[in-house]
Order: sequence, then structure tokens, then C-alpha cells
Amino acid sequence: MRKKKSWKCLTALALSVAMLVPVQAAFAAEEQTTESGTEAYEESSTADADGFKIENGVLKKYTGTASEVVVPEGVTSIGEYAFADNINLLSVSIPQSVVSIGESAFAGCSKLTGIYIPAHVADIGEHAFIDCCLKTIIVENGNTVYDSRENCNAIIETETNTLLFGCPNTIIPEGTKHIAHCAFFRTGIATVNFPKGVMSIGDSAFFACNMTEVIFPEELTSIGKAAFSQSKELAKISVPEKVTHIGLSAFELCGNLSTIEVAEGNTVYDSRENCNAVIETESNTLILGCQNTIIPEGVTGIGERAFMGSGYLKKIDIPETVTHIESYAFWMCRNLKEVNIPESVKTIGEMAFKGDVDGVTIYGKTGSYAEIYAEQHNINFSLHPLKTISSNDVSLSQTTYTYDGTAKTPIVTVKDETAILKEGKDYTLTYRNNSNAGTATVIVTGTGNYKGTVTKNFIIAVKKGTSHKAGFYQYQVTGTSTVSVTGVTNHKITKIKIPKTVKIGGKTFKVAAIGNNAFQNNKKITSIEIGSNVKTIGVSALEGCTKLSKATIGKGVAEIRGNAFKNCKKLGTVDIKSMKLKKVGRNALKGIKPTSKIKVPAKKLSAYKKLFKNKGQSRKVKIVK
Repeated sequence: MRKKKSWKCLTALALSVAMLVPVQAAFAAEEQTTESGTEAYEESSTADADGFKIENGVLKKYTGTASEVVVPEGVTSIGEYAFADNINLLSVSIPQSVVSIGESAFAGCSKLTGIYIPAHVADIGEHAFIDCCLKTIIVENGNTVYDSRENCNAIIETETNTLLFGCPNTIIPEGTKHIAHCAFFRTGIATVNFPKGVMSIGDSAFFACNMTEVIFPEELTSIGKAAFSQSKELAKISVPEKVTHIGLSAFELCGNLSTIEVAEGNTVYDSRENCNAVIETESNTLILGCQNTIIPEGVTGIGERAFMGSGYLKKIDIPETVTHIESYAFWMCRNLKEVNIPESVKTIGEMAFKGDVDGVTIYGKTGSYAEIYAEQHNINFSLHPLKTISSNDVSLSQTTYTYDGTAKTPIVTVKDETAILKEGKDYTLTYRNNSNAGTATVIVTGTGNYKGTVTKNFIIAVKKGTSHKAGFYQYQVTGTSTVSVTGVTNHKITKIKIPKTVKIGGKTFKVAAIGNNAFQNNKKITSIEIGSNVKTIGVSALEGCTKLSKATIGKGVAEIRGNAFKNCKKLGTVDIKSMKLKKVGRNALKGIKPTSKIKVPAKKLSAYKKLFKNKGQSRKVKIVK
């Protein structure tokens, strides 16, 4: 009778604290050892001269030291643990007579690099090749139970399309539906390409492997317990839409994990607000986090082992919606120094913090459950420190705006390292001078656990080409400090008086022109007085203003463009104050009152008579000083 070493898969092992120490120590829990540390067997009979102990066709145990072993012809079964922990075994030749290979038959044969499964083998026990260093796996053609299709370097159960055993060189073939428990257990496989159609990944399937990113197939529905546990190079995972089951500790002790995504449309899990975590949607429990996780508002629980072994996690803020933190949630987060726990948390599971961690401090309020828990478990506790918000912590979504008369409120983002703070809870905002043109201000003031005041400025500019209302008139911005009148805002106005300047958005602009068609066909206007900053009266600016009887042209006008006063049939007085007029466009005065008088400065009488000649007015129109 012998005492058997337990090679049970990490399905159960991953759920025990034994996972916190080297895996071998967990296996040793059921192992009987001699003083030298090797396994002791109580044999009922001795092995032959070659080291084979065979009973009724079953190879019970190989005790030899050969590195290349040929199993004798006639052996029908390789028994459980027959070659287990044989550190000399480099290769083994299995005869055609063998029909079964027992549980853990070659487990721990750390130098075994290849295995050839004969055609008649119809039963291979669990963990038969676990913890081997296989590089080549071949199933003989003709085997009706197993295959290694497409030279995949794996053993596949043909009927169920389940990949049972793999190695670092395995290429998972098309048609594979399931990855069995412990299929790649500690093989160190670094690249895994799942073909379309893989639906499930078993417990501990990729335990302690070396991939940096896993891209799951769309058809995947289940990820087993400890499936990728201790895969220390794993940095990114994306959970597909159809996944409805993620086993406990599925990504435990993956210390390099920094990006976690859940596909939109998944009805069981989510990664809301790009939180870099997996949240069980119905219960609002965060079941998996990483070094970049920001726990979102609405989460009510931190699940068992959610952050266990997250090696780069330095700080975590628990939102006020969380009521419970489960066992081992932050166990062995070696760099975790600060945990902020609100009063809403009423239960914290055993060993939720620390492990081999030094210097972790729980921050909370006096009398809170967090303080009680910290005292009971000999963990540092401190009142929430007031942190100072600095200018570098604050950013604006936009720093320049175009003035349009409405208040501008850029989105303010305030960070505490990687954590995004909440307005109202962590800070308040005050906007000043954010409606008019110029320099506007937003003031960020710390509150709650934060202090300090930060002022950020942004610019509101009146842009060239934009149109604005001011008083009775509509203006268009033509330059950094000039505008053109383009129309009226009050269509009942009868007397037009163009100002020298106008304020738009709090900024003063010179009114430098009357735009083309500005008042065309306005039947209300009876008079117009043009301010001294206007240099140009645009094309058809007052054409068709049939009630216009008087126009006073300001001192700055240098040009009256074509058709400017065309068909103003009641226009009888035009008083020109400008000494700068250089150009009058074609038909500028066509159709004005025949008896009209155009009054001009005395010094310009001769020049302006020439300037106004043949501009469409009747010959009866007089130009006088």
C-alpha cells in the first residue's frame, strides 16, 4: 500500500490561502516525505531489474534512473503516478499495447520534453502530464478517442473537441470548443490565439503562464476558477459580450494587470465609466480590479480576492456607495500604502488587507467600522488627511471660446494622481466673467477631504466674421477692433443713427462701415446719421428706402459704393461732413428726389462736384456748400 501525492488541480487550490505561498507547498499538504524530502511508497512487491513494477499488465511504478525509457510490450495501462516526479526522464516510448494512462502518471517529470500517444489509448487520466516541460505532443493517427489535429502539439478529446493537455508550442486548432481544467497549467505558454468557437476555459487552465494579453473569442461564455491565476506578465484582458461566468480568482495574482475591459452588451458584467475593472452588474459587486482601477460610484461591494496580488496598486479610494469588502480583497498588494474607506462600509472580510504588505494605512473617520477593523487587525489607521489641490491637478476641457453672448463653462477635471475627483464631494466650482469677451475665470475650491484653491483662466474672443446684436443694430466683426453695421434689430425704428463705437461682449469696437444691403428696402427709415468712424457705405446699403428724406454723412466716410442711395425717392437733403471722400460708386444717387440738395464742405465744393457727376441723380440736384 502506498501514500499517494495529491495532484488535484488548482480548482480547489486556487480557493485556499495556500495559493499565497509556492504551489509546491500546497501540494505537499497531503504528501508524506522522508528526511531527504522524497516521496515514500510502501510497495507490496519489488520492481524488476529495469525498475518496472508491473502487475496484471498495469505499470504500477517505475523506479529506475534511466533518462530514456521504453515501456515493455504487453503493458496495457500506465498506472496513476507511475512516473510522477521522475526528474531524470527525458523521453518515454509507450507501446501499442497500452490502452490507458492513469491520473498524474507523468506529473512533475520536469525534463520530459515530448510524448507520443499510441492509437489504442482510449483513456487518459486527469493531470497525466501536469508540470512537465513538453515541447512536442503527438497522438497517433487512427486513435478514435484523442487527436492532435493540424500538428497542434496538444491532446484533444475528439468527440467533445476539448483540448485536454497543451504545451508552450501548442497552437489551438480550429474546431476546439473547450479548454480543459489545467490544460496549460504552468507550461509558461506566452502566446495564445483562441480560434473562433471556443466556448469555455476550465479551472486553472492557464495557471502561471506568460502571455501579456489575452484576446478571447466572441463565443466564449465561461472562464473557470483560477484560469489565469499567477500569470504575472498578463497586462490586458477584454471580456467578451457572451461571457456569463467568471470563476473566483480567475485572474488572481496577475500583478502586472493594468487594463480591463468588458464588451458593451454583456448582460452579466460591465466595466462602467472605463473603470478598468469587472463589475457584476446585478449585484454592483466589483469582482476583479487592477493597478489602474478607479472604483466607480454605484458599486456596493468589493468581491473576494478582487485585487489580490495587484503588485503596482499604491492607493485605492472606496466610494461612499460601498457597504462591504470581502475576504482577501486587497491581500498581498505589496505596494498598497493608502486605502480610503468611507463610513458606508459596515463589513470587511478576514485578511482583506496586508499579507506580506508593510506600511498600508487605512484612512477613515473616527468611530467608523474602518477604524474598528484596523485596530482589530493591527493595521495603521489615520483620519482622512486633507489633501491640497494644486494647479497641476486641474485641467479644462477648453481654454478658448468664441463669444456668442452665452456663459461659457468648460468641463473641469480634477485629479488626485490617477483618481478623478467628484464635484460637490471633493471640490466646488465658481465661474467669473464667463459671459463677455476677455479673460474668464473658474475657481476650484477643495472640500471634504481636499483643501486649497486653484484659479484657471480661459479666453472668450469675439471672432472675425461673427454676427452680434447690440442696441438697435446688427453688427458683423470685420477686424480685431472694427465692425460693420449689417441691419436693424428693431424693425420699427425710423431714425437711424450709426454710432462711432459699440460694445460687443464687453469689448469696444469702432463702427467702420455700413455693410452691403444693410438697410435695403427698409420702408420705415426717414433719416440716417452716420458716425464719424464709418469709412465705407456699402453697395445698396440704403437702396429702396422710399421714406428716407435726410442723410448725414459722417466725417470719416471715404467711399460711397454703387447704388448706396438708389431709389430713395424722398431723399431731399444729403449733408456730407467728410473731407475724406475719394470715391462714389455708380448710380449711388440714382432715383433720389429731383430737387434734392447735396451739401458739402466749402473747401471740397469743386472737387465733390466732379466726384458726384453722373452718379445717377437728376440734373436738377444741386451740390452746394
